[in-house]
Amino acid sequence: MARAWPLWTGLGSALLALSLLGSLASARSLSARAAAPAPDAAFAAATTASDLRLTLTLHGYSPSDRFSAPEGIAIDPRNRLLYIADTGKGRVIGFSLQGLPKFALKLTGVLAPRDMAVDEKGRVFIADKEAPTIVAVDSQGKTVLRIDLTGAGAMGAPRIRGLAIDHQGRLYIGDQASAQVLVCDTDGHVLSRIGVPGEQRGQLKMIEDVALDRAGRVYVVDSVGTSVNVFDPGGKFIFRFGRISPDTSNGYLRGPAAIALDRHDQLWVVDEEGHMLQVFDGRGFPLRSFGGDTVGATVTFLFPSAVAEDGLGHLYVAEKGADRVRVFALREPFLPFRQ
Repeated sequence: MARAWPLWTGLGSALLALSLLGSLASARSLSARAAAPAPDAAFAAATTASDLRLTLTLHGYSPSDRFSAPEGIAIDPRNRLLYIADTGKGRVIGFSLQGLPKFALKLTGVLAPRDMAVDEKGRVFIADKEAPTIVAVDSQGKTVLRIDLTGAGAMGAPRIRGLAIDHQGRLYIGDQASAQVLVCDTDGHVLSRIGVPGEQRGQLKMIEDVALDRAGRVYVVDSVGTSVNVFDPGGKFIFRFGRISPDTSNGYLRGPAAIALDRHDQLWVVDEEGHMLQVFDGRGFPLRSFGGDTVGATVTFLFPSAVAEDGLGHLYVAEKGADRVRVFALREPFLPFRQ
């Protein structure tokens, strides 16, 4: 397929940022951080903080072939590839991390790609938001695996919302229909289930996304009740954080849709209905917010739908309301606010 150039902004900044990846600030221990931030106006005011620096904006595969409601992002650090689920057009587009398009895939049996995850072999697993199907492709875009999850959910066919892969190659699949996380092998066999339906501690109601940290803990985004429930690798509930509220100050969220962990083990939660990002420490305490309704915010979002971090200090955010994906450089770990 002929090369096509994407629309982007901040080209000079992007190239400079790429040349400085190895020198980005890295090491502040999470355990050395201060206690939780006080619930005051400082958190709301943080939407104007300059801790995020825009380096790149992608609008599509080419100037004449733009995104339509992108809802998923995955990064392959080994092959340095960025995958974007162009959900509105029913395809997945592969880019280099510099933003150059590599391929556009229309996958048989996947009509509405949304959630994606990359395994240690560089295979990207792509889930259909409208069907119980997951397809894996290699770094060249060739289909290498197809998983049919019909009947795997407790309520029959799962409604997939969230996908993650652990170091053993097991799939963690958010099933919105049964309000559980399915742990499956690559043949689609259910090995275990995490969570039970409900709105109490450790219970799930409306799953939107699933993520894993380096220790194997499972983070489940829920758009009803409490935003994020955290489980240990064995599926035992640990804690939860982030209440649902129309008021998005002090760590509350209006409509959480996705989550990602950065290289400092901080948690980035996409608030689709609140048009914002919020970052929490590993204990679930709010550190910063970006976007939202605050007057004078230096960063704004329009229905952000997915977020990913590349391990090198760059945050990738898909906005289905703006039909774009933006890349931000993280300056350093965030410290809690103090009174």
